[in-house]
Amino acid sequence: MVCVSIAAGVALAAIFGFVECRRRHPRLEVRLFGNAEFAAGAATITVLFLATFGFFFLLMQYCQLVLGYTSLQTAMALTPLVVGLTLLSGFSFWYLPKLGLRLVFFLGLTTMAVGFLCLQRLGLHSSYVELAWPLLVLSTGIGMCTAPATTAIMGATPDEKQGVASAVNDTARELGAALGFAIAGSMLAAQYARGLSPKLSSLPEALRGPATDSLAKSLQVSHRIGPQGAELVDLSRAAFLDAMQSSLYVLAGITAVAAVVIGWWTPGRDGTRLWR
Repeated sequence: MVCVSIAAGVALAAIFGFVECRRRHPRLEVRLFGNAEFAAGAATITVLFLATFGFFFLLMQYCQLVLGYTSLQTAMALTPLVVGLTLLSGFSFWYLPKLGLRLVFFLGLTTMAVGFLCLQRLGLHSSYVELAWPLLVLSTGIGMCTAPATTAIMGATPDEKQGVASAVNDTARELGAALGFAIAGSMLAAQYARGLSPKLSSLPEALRGPATDSLAKSLQVSHRIGPQGAELVDLSRAAFLDAMQSSLYVLAGITAVAAVVIGWWTPGRDGTRLWR
């Protein structure tokens, strides 16, 4: 279903681009994407927010439903993300000219992929330290890409089109976040139900459905079935953890592939591209 939705979205985008190119006063100047820096910046922002918000969807449930954190504790648990994001975004003026846009995007997205793989070490009873250090790795990749991607979009656009560039930057963020929720959510739900369903044959049908819908519903069901509740909690959390790890592999794969493709397309420090 997600693949169909993505394919439909790509088709609609292609039609929109064709129509806008033929308009005298287009809503969006599609020709801006012919600039490699502009296109690479927009693509990086999209992938960045896809991976980040997909990760948020997974981790917030893990912290609250598996580790038992409160909402406030979950928010505080994410604070290591601020470190790399703040430091590297603030110093992008220094490392971007030295490394070039191509290497910055490649290293940033690759580091994000490594961060997702590091999160595979999380378990049902992980300590906060086991959660915090992969977040620092992840935040390094996010921080390395964020400011340079926006700079690439705005810097490659003529002064009279700066409003369009800002709108593209915002739209890329929103599109990436929506795709991230869709991909991570679909993967999590499918893997969770597939892993848990065979283990609930002893439960009545009326309870099996809610239990396999989500971990949150399964925990609610566990309070209504007496002695079997503790076993259901253990099974559900284990199924959720397996599903989360599968989803993290997908996010790591997306960012790793994006690192290669965007690095191949993006101009380097000397302004040349690898494919020419």
